Amino acid sequence: MRDSLRKLPFPVEFAVVLGCAFGYVVAVSIMGAVNPPTGPLHSEAGMWRTVIVETCLFLAIGWFLRVRGWGGKKLGLDSHWTDGLWGVVLAGTSYFVIYQIFALIGIAAPGLAESASRVPRLPHALSPWIVAAVVLLSSFYEEFFVTGYIVAALKERAGLSIAVNVSVALRLTYHIYQGMIGVVLIIPIGLMFAYWYGKTGKLWPVIVAHALLNLISFLPYIKW
Repeated sequence: MRDSLRKLPFPVEFAVVLGCAFGYVVAVSIMGAVNPPTGPLHSEAGMWRTVIVETCLFLAIGWFLRVRGWGGKKLGLDSHWTDGLWGVVLAGTSYFVIYQIFALIGIAAPGLAESASRVPRLPHALSPWIVAAVVLLSSFYEEFFVTGYIVAALKERAGLSIAVNVSVALRLTYHIYQGMIGVVLIIPIGLMFAYWYGKTGKLWPVIVAHALLNLISFLPYIKW
């Protein structure tokens, strides 16, 4: 079986990885964009399901990639103590960009900004455990595939520019349920993360940055 998997052409590998890792969430995101939810975008039970499903998918897809020769080092997971510092810098830069874009939207389209701020994103009673699980596991899962795998796999075949654009396009697709504001904010963050990884080959700073941004967004909703 391992020999058969190793002989699969790259397009099949690419389709298997992205289809398994993001196929369902892309479909749900598109349906959410067509029929916007009236309540919170997420629930604690739903977040637990996501963490469990992502853990199972990561183990399965990770095994498949390892058989195909995609080790952690190849994807930039050989850590260095400075990765955490760069992750903080990347998170700070991302947060500054988000703040500036939101401020510009508030000036150019105040109605859009106001309506977006009224949309309930999360229930106001999240346990610290689910927040920790999402911050740690989901951040790793997302960046491992949408940044690490896509950029590394396409960069050597189609160039950095195409790799970055494909990464951003996929990230945008499974966040489209968040509406226009979410789309506008996701694009620059996706570009920064993908370009950083494409130029440095270091994935941990991107994972750390994503985790910190998630933590900041979840803090107001934690039930201590």
